Amino acid sequence: QQIALINAASAAGVKRLVPNAWPVTAPPNDIMICDWKEDVFAYMKKSRVPYTVIDTGVWHEVAIPRVSSGKLDHAGLMGRTFLIGEGETPCAATAIQDIGRFVARIIINPRTINKYVFAYGEHVTQNSFIALAREVTGEDVPYIPVSKKKGLDLAHKPETEDFMVWQKVIVQYLYNNWAKGDNEASYAKYLGYLDARELYPELEVKSLKESMCDAFAGKQGFATQVGDDGFWIGLENLLTDKAAVAA
Repeated sequence: QQIALINAASAAGVKRLVPNAWPVTAPPNDIMICDWKEDVFAYMKKSRVPYTVIDTGVWHEVAIPRVSSGKLDHAGLMGRTFLIGEGETPCAATAIQDIGRFVARIIINPRTINKYVFAYGEHVTQNSFIALAREVTGEDVPYIPVSKKKGLDLAHKPETEDFMVWQKVIVQYLYNNWAKGDNEASYAKYLGYLDARELYPELEVKSLKESMCDAFAGKQGFATQVGDDGFWIGLENLLTDKAAVAA
């Protein structure tokens, strides 16, 4: 679909195309879904269509964990909280509501033509969002400890009947975000991104705490979590044999 859109944009002389990006920052050949997008971007560049690629880090819904009562379930994308390593790796997180406000500024800025832009709200760690969920809800947060080595090994394991492609994508995201620390503003700069927080310092962003409080109050939800229970049980079995513990 994006190839057809690029062809149409080229034929029409579109002044700027914003392709479907919005993922975390990562080096090449680390996250399959990001590489799929880069294949599209390569075609776009060959077509010489003016562009702006916008990446947003993880959505808040990725950092809203499940709690014992299930009162955050409607707002979380992840069916399990896998704590990678020590849980202290910073990761850029963004409220979905802020993405449009970033985009409105980015697409009228001549500095962002033919550039990659990293638009994010704040940096969080797994330990910090687990602690935040405990503070907001007053409940335990079940989590599953996973070693960095286990995450790395599984991230590069070929898909099988018992290890589906989307399970692999989740593992690659987990390792990239919470172990390697690639989804972070300084690394994005190293990769050549412009930092939207520096471009637009006046833009007030929604904090993860605000999103979590809204979710706990029933004000914020998400259409559906990624995968069904079987998907997450299978992934849990692949990542670790340990049972969930409480934070």
